[in-house]
Amino acid sequence: MNVAISGITPEMVQNAPTFDELWEEILHIFDNKIIAAHNAKFDIGVLISTLNHYNIALPNIEYFCSYEMSKQAFRHLSSHKLNDVCHHLGIALEHHQADSDCVACA
Repeated sequence: MNVAISGITPEMVQNAPTFDELWEEILHIFDNKIIAAHNAKFDIGVLISTLNHYNIALPNIEYFCSYEMSKQAFRHLSSHKLNDVCHHLGIALEHHQADSDCVACA
């Protein structure tokens, strides 16, 4: 399922560092920051589960969710998935591509 969504295959990441090997390099992106995400509860949940898996302390994170915001702003939409909200707003999106999802969320 993850390969179908992201297009990232196990072969593409087989020699990549593990999360715990990268965490110190990316911690500054999260610690004492406000994170924006579409369906943030899911993303933050995955981050917390991964940190717990590696026994890494949780950083100080605040977040807001553009999914929840879109439900308030666009009550008339039948779906508030990122691709549907982007279509409604005329925002270009390569769905489930991190850089495109990030720009669209912003």
